[in-house]
Amino acid sequence: MLSLKLKIAIQARNNTKKKKKRDLQKDYKELQVEKEKNKVLQVELERLKASYQEASQTYEADVLTARQQVNNLQSELEKQIMSHKDTVTQGKLLVQTLRDEQDALRQEIAEEIRLVKKNSAEQEMILWKELEELKTRLSLQLSGNSRAQELTVMCRKS
Repeated sequence: MLSLKLKIAIQARNNTKKKKKRDLQKDYKELQVEKEKNKVLQVELERLKASYQEASQTYEADVLTARQQVNNLQSELEKQIMSHKDTVTQGKLLVQTLRDEQDALRQEIAEEIRLVKKNSAEQEMILWKELEELKTRLSLQLSGNSRAQELTVMCRKS
């Protein structure tokens, strides 16, 4: 009987060992599968890191380029603003100069018109005086001619 108990105990121990061995083999296979999955995931992680690094460098380069373009455009805009201000200032100066010239011409023309009117009035007065003198002379001549005719008529009669 002891040997039967011993046999059963040995059998139970062997069964337990086999079960443990199977469980260990199963666990080992699962670990191997997980290890393979981890390797694949590690490769994917490395690929993603490299891709991220490349994208990050591209982004940094693009940001740097964009900043340089912004600085260049800002500089160009400031130049154009200054040029526009200069043009506006020159335009204002030109307009003021033209207005000043126009005012001077108006004053000159007004003075010339005043002088022409004055000279015209003086000339008119001179012409009126001459006309009056001519009328007086004519009148004298006419009356002298009348007298001469009278004398001539008288002389002929006598």
